[in-house]
Amino acid sequence: MRRKGWIWLLFGGLLLGVLIWSVPKALTWLAIDDCLDRGGSWHDDIGECSFTENYRGSGERL
Repeated sequence: MRRKGWIWLLFGGLLLGVLIWSVPKALTWLAIDDCLDRGGSWHDDIGECSFTENYRGSGERL
């Protein structure tokens, strides 16, 4: 394979890696945004939206 072919292969692999990494994060962010837009509270530790109880967190308070 010529040098340009390897560069395009490397670029394509990097682009694919970035997409595989970022798509799940973007989908989670969109779910959180949708929950908050509808007036809910996103529970980070269980990954769910609640309309009946506020998120208090599972960590220690500062």
